[in-house]
Amino acid sequence: MTVLRSTTTDTLASEIQPIVKTLVARLPELASAADAHGTTPLHIATLLGSLSLATCLPHGEAELERRTIDGRSPIDLAMLNGHAELIELFMPSLSPPKRAAEAKRLSAYASLPGAALAAASIHKFAKTVRKTPLLDPAPAEERASCAEGGGWAVAPALTDDERRQCQIDQRSRLTEEEYYHEYYRTGRPVLIRGAMSLAQRCAFQRSAPGMQRPRSKRHSCGGTAYPNLTGQKICGVFSMEDLNGAEPHCEDAGRTRPVCVTKPRNGVNESDEFRNAPACFRYEEEFPPMSFMSRAWRVAAARQFFMGGDRSGAAFHFHGAAYNVLFFGIKEWILTPPRYSGVSGGASISWPENARAFLPPGLPLRCTQGPGDMILLPRHWGHATVNRRFSMGIGDLYCDRELANLLHSADCRAPYDNSYPAQFLRRRWGKLFRNETRAPFRSARAAAGGAMRSVAQRTLPPRGQPLRRAAPSHRRAVRAEGRAPQPSACRKPGANTRPVAFVHINKAGGTGMRSVLAAHAMEQLLERVHPQSAMALRKMGSRYFHASASLQLLAVGQQAWASAYSFALVRNPWARQVSLFHFLLQEAGCRLPKGSRAPDCDTRVLPIAGDWLSDPAKVRDEFRKWIRDIRAVFPPGHPKQYLFGSRSHGNDRDAWFNASQISWLVDARGKVLVEDIFKLEELEDKWPTLQRKICGLSTVSYAQAMALARRNPSSHKSHEFYYDEPTSRIVEEYMEADIRYFGYTLESTK
Repeated sequence: MTVLRSTTTDTLASEIQPIVKTLVARLPELASAADAHGTTPLHIATLLGSLSLATCLPHGEAELERRTIDGRSPIDLAMLNGHAELIELFMPSLSPPKRAAEAKRLSAYASLPGAALAAASIHKFAKTVRKTPLLDPAPAEERASCAEGGGWAVAPALTDDERRQCQIDQRSRLTEEEYYHEYYRTGRPVLIRGAMSLAQRCAFQRSAPGMQRPRSKRHSCGGTAYPNLTGQKICGVFSMEDLNGAEPHCEDAGRTRPVCVTKPRNGVNESDEFRNAPACFRYEEEFPPMSFMSRAWRVAAARQFFMGGDRSGAAFHFHGAAYNVLFFGIKEWILTPPRYSGVSGGASISWPENARAFLPPGLPLRCTQGPGDMILLPRHWGHATVNRRFSMGIGDLYCDRELANLLHSADCRAPYDNSYPAQFLRRRWGKLFRNETRAPFRSARAAAGGAMRSVAQRTLPPRGQPLRRAAPSHRRAVRAEGRAPQPSACRKPGANTRPVAFVHINKAGGTGMRSVLAAHAMEQLLERVHPQSAMALRKMGSRYFHASASLQLLAVGQQAWASAYSFALVRNPWARQVSLFHFLLQEAGCRLPKGSRAPDCDTRVLPIAGDWLSDPAKVRDEFRKWIRDIRAVFPPGHPKQYLFGSRSHGNDRDAWFNASQISWLVDARGKVLVEDIFKLEELEDKWPTLQRKICGLSTVSYAQAMALARRNPSSHKSHEFYYDEPTSRIVEEYMEADIRYFGYTLESTK
C-alpha cells in the first residue's frame, strides 16, 4: 500500500482551510503578509501543493509576482514541485504578455530531463518535447589496488545500453555554477559518474584490513531501510557476509529480502563503516562532500551506511535533499517528482507495478547507479531502490540552502515547537500501515486531522473573541530565538557584526559553545565569512572544530584574524583530565572492546571499558593508573606529549603545541593570539562580555545559551575525588603553564 504525500497534504489542507478562512476574515492583512524572508501564505500553500488553500488565498498577478529571499515566486514553486493543477489556477490571473512569457518558461523547463513538471501536464499553455538526457563519458580512473567489485558478490557492470536508458542526466564533472543553476535551482535529480574512484573505494574491498570488523558486524535489518516508519518490524539480524550470500532472506512468512542501514554513533571518524571513506565524506557537517555542492549546501543531517542483498532495497519514500554514493554493486532507482511522492510499506521491487493506478504516463523515472556513482536528489522527490545482488555505500540527508531560508534555521530544524503533532502523526502512520484494511484516505484523515484539530484548539480563541498572540513556552522561546538566522539588532546600521573566531579546546565546554554560536551567530563565524579558509585548514590536516588559534590565523591571514573577535574557553586542568577520561570511555570510540575500538585508544594506553565504569571506586583506581601509564609513555617533553590532553587535530604542526590549553592559544613567541579567554567556571559572570562583543548573542541570556549547550556530557563525581598526591603532581607537570597563567589549583572550581 502507498500513501501519497498529496493525500496527507490535502487532508491537512482540508482541516486547515476553515482556520485560514477565519484568520483571513478577521485579519485580512494576513493573507498577503510575508515573513522576513519574503515567504507569503500563497508560497506555503504552493509548497504544500494545496489547491484548496491556494484558492481561498489572494492569487492575483501582484501576489504571483512576489518572491522569497531565494527569488522564488508561487509559479516557480508549483513548477519545481510538479503541481500542474496550481499552474492551471494561477495562469489566468496573469496579463496576456506575462502569461505568454510564463508559458514559454514553463515549456523550456518541462523539456529538461528529470524536470518535475511533465510536458503533457501543461499542454493547455505550451507544447514541448522532453530532451534526451545527457550522458557524459566516465572519468579516467587512477591506478587502484583492487579490482572492480572489491571481492564482493556483485552484479556484472552496467552496459552502454543500460546507461542510455537512464531518464536523468549523467554527468562526470560539474562546476559549482553548473550544479547550482542547472540542477539545484531547477530541482532536478542528477547522477554523477565516478564521484568516488575505485582507488578510493578499495578501502571497502572485502579483504581490506579496515573491513575485518565491519564485514562481520551484525545489524538489525528489515524489508525497508527504516521499517518502524511504516509500522513494520525488524525481520532479522545480518552481517555484510550474510548479505553477500546467494539468497539472503529473513525467516518470516514472506521470506523478506533484508536491507540494512547503520548510522555513525560517535562521529564519522570513529565509526567502523565510515572511517575508511575518503576525507571529503567525513568533513565537518558544515561542508559538502563535493565542492560543486557548496552554494546549495548548509549542513549534513543524517549520514548513513547502507548494505543489501539481491533484490532488496529501500521502499518508496521521500525526505529532504540527499546524496547517495555506491561503493560496490548496482542499484536501480525509481523516481517521482514531489507531486507524486509518498510512503509505501511494500517491497520496492514490486512497487512500480502497483503504482500504475495513481501515477500518470511517463512516471516513474528510472536510472541505474553503478559503482562509484553519486545520485543527488532534490528535497521531497519520491524514490525507491532495488539492489542487483550485493551492494553497499553511504548517503546523507542534508539541509539545503532554500529549506534553511524557508524555516529561518541554519540547520533546517523547525523554529517552532511542533513535537506534539509530529509524534501524533508518527504513531498514526504506524497504525495506518499495520492495518491495511482501512481505507488509506480515511486513515490519513484520522492521523492528520486529529493532530491539526488539536493544534487549532490550542491556537484559535472561541468565536467572537479577538485573536491574540499566545505567550510562548520557555522551550519554544529558546528554540524560536535560537534558530533565527540573525537578530534584528544585528541588521541595524552600525551594529557590531565583527566576524567571530572561536578556538575550541577539547573538554572545555567548546562543543556547547559552538552549538550556541551556530544557532545565534552562524553568519558571523569566521569559517562562514571566509569559507575558503576551511580548505586551507584541511590541507594542514585540521578543521575549525579543533583548530588552534595559530592554525586559524594561518588559514585566514593576519588581516582577517585581526579584524575578527577571537576568544576561547579554558577549564580547570584537573577537572578537564577527569572529564576527558570519562568521555573517552563512556561516549567516544574507546568504549568499544579491544580490537574493535579506535587505535588511538591503545596508543593513549586507556583501559578497556567494562562494568567497572559504574563503580566510582574502581573508576578512581583505573583513572590513577591511566595517569601514571600515559606519563610513562608520553612524558613531558616527548614530541607527542599532547596526547596526555588531546589528539593532535593537526595542531602538532606547531612545535610548541602540547598538553596544556594555553598552547592552543599562542604563537611561536608565546604571544596570546585571542582577544579574550574565559574560564568555563566563570562563564556565567562573563556572559555580558560575550553579549556585548558578539552581536548574535546580544539578546541571548546565559540560561538560553545553556539550554542549547548541553553537549558531550560525561557523568562522574567531582574531580577532586579521583586524585591522590602523585597523580595530582603529574597533571601539574603537564599543565604548569595553565596553572601559572590562569591561576588554577586542584580545588579552584565551582
